[in-house]
Amino acid sequence: GLQLFTTITVDEPAPRLKAIFGFKVPDQRSGKIELQYLHEYARISSSIGLTANPIVNFSGVLGTNVLAIGTDISFDTKFGNFTKCNARLSFTNAGLIASLALHVVMNEKGDSVNVSYYHIVNPSTNIVVGAEVNTESIDNSPKVGLALALRP
Repeated sequence: GLQLFTTITVDEPAPRLKAIFGFKVPDQRSGKIELQYLHEYARISSSIGLTANPIVNFSGVLGTNVLAIGTDISFDTKFGNFTKCNARLSFTNAGLIASLALHVVMNEKGDSVNVSYYHIVNPSTNIVVGAEVNTESIDNSPKVGLALALRP
């Protein structure tokens, strides 16, 4: 059938805050309210479904162009438990990007940890070294790679 998607956004009902209301017609269970807080070094977002037993989502990130930390969490009010919890830490400087991520799916066997490393060895020749360890991989062994960008 025909559905109408509607989004109403209110920019700055308070300083640095954005409110978003969305729903589909005729789906009465599709309504959702989201609040976003935006700052130079932080962003926080929270949403809740407009149902009797909604899922509540929260995500936030703090950081600069060098160091950042963030999380993404979901809570099921019907069962009173967390359904998702993700966290990430990232470090970046000239020629180096390092990242640590934790992904947990509650009540499932989907938990994983991902560590990655990316380093520009020689910017003039575009030689790059990277490594990654991911506990979700089939053999749980680390992956190491070397990349070389060729210029025409």
